[in-house]
Amino acid sequence: MSLGDGRFIALWEKWSLTAFSGTWAAVIDEYGNVLKAPRSIGAGVRLHRQDSPIRFGSKAAWIIGEASVPKLVLYTLDADLLLTRVEIR
Repeated sequence: MSLGDGRFIALWEKWSLTAFSGTWAAVIDEYGNVLKAPRSIGAGVRLHRQDSPIRFGSKAAWIIGEASVPKLVLYTLDADLLLTRVEIR
């Protein structure tokens, strides 16, 4: 996901052969050079195939739904890989 200044946030889920194990992120430049090393942003943070992250100001953002207590959750991730979670009910 482009930050609009030649930097990109790369987001991915790690899986074993059978189970999800966490979501990771890194910051890279337009040539693929790593600017911020990959790190886990949490085992409870998910990326859904139909809901790609978008640029939200200078951050990546995505929304997921949680069925256990009906709500939406907005996640934002900045270039320092600081994750923010906001619940929307």
